[in-house]
Amino acid sequence: MASDTKKTKKPRTMDDLDRRVEKDALELVNMKRDIAEQQKRESANAMSLLMTAKKEYDNCRVVNNRKKKEFDVLKDKVALLKGIDENVHSSSQETQNICQNLTKQLASVEENCAAEARSKEMQTLMLKRLHGDIGNLRVESGDVGFNVDKTQYEFNSIGNTLQLSKSELGNAEQKLDSMSEQGKTRVKDRKKKMTMLLSIVEQGETSLSVVQNSIFEQSTARSRTGAGTSPINQKGSPDRQDFKYNLGPNDSPPKDVSVIS
Repeated sequence: MASDTKKTKKPRTMDDLDRRVEKDALELVNMKRDIAEQQKRESANAMSLLMTAKKEYDNCRVVNNRKKKEFDVLKDKVALLKGIDENVHSSSQETQNICQNLTKQLASVEENCAAEARSKEMQTLMLKRLHGDIGNLRVESGDVGFNVDKTQYEFNSIGNTLQLSKSELGNAEQKLDSMSEQGKTRVKDRKKKMTMLLSIVEQGETSLSVVQNSIFEQSTARSRTGAGTSPINQKGSPDRQDFKYNLGPNDSPPKDVSVIS
C-alpha cells in the first residue's frame, strides 16, 4: 500500500467512473481486512512476548527472594561459626575437634554461598536482559501504534476520495438525465417539424398537380378551338403523354387529369 495517494486522471465516461468507484470500494474493503488482520497479529505477538517476559520475570523474582533468604541464613551461620572459631583457641581439645568440624562445615557453607552469589549474578543478568526485552517491546508497540494511526489516516483519505467520486458520479448522472430530457424534447420538436414539413410538401404537390392539370386542360382547349392556324394543329393535337414530356426538369406529371371534351 502506497503511503501517498496518487493523483488519478479525471474519468471521461460513466463506465470509467463506475469502474473507478468499484475499484476504490474493493481496495477499501481489502485495506480494512488487511489492517484488521495485521492489528490482530501484531497485538497477539506483543501480548505473547509480554506474557512470556512477565512469567520469566516473576519466576526470577521468586527464585531471587528464596535465594536471598537462604543467603541470609547462611550469613547468620557463618557469623555464628566465626564467633565459635574465635573461642577455639581458649577451649579444650574436645572443643578444638568440634571447631575443626565446624570449620569444615564453614568451608562448605562458604562454597555454597559462592555458588549462590554466582547464581544471583546470573539472575541479575537475566533480569537486565528481560528489562531490555520489555523496553524493546514497548518501542515496537509504539511503532505499531504509529503505523496504525498512519494507516487510519490513509484509510480516511481514501474514504474522502470515495465520497468525492460518489458526488461526481451523482452530478454526472444528473447531467446525463438533463441531457436525456433535452434530447427527448428535441426529438419531439423534430418530429413535429417533420410532420409540418411533410404536410407542406403534400400541399405543394397537390397545388402543383392542380396547376399542371389546369395548364393541360387550357392547352387542350386552345388546340381544339384554334386548329386552323395553330402549329399544334399541323403536327396533331398533343395528348397527355406529349404534355408530360414538355414539363420542366423540376416538375412532376399530374396525378389525376380528366380530359375536357
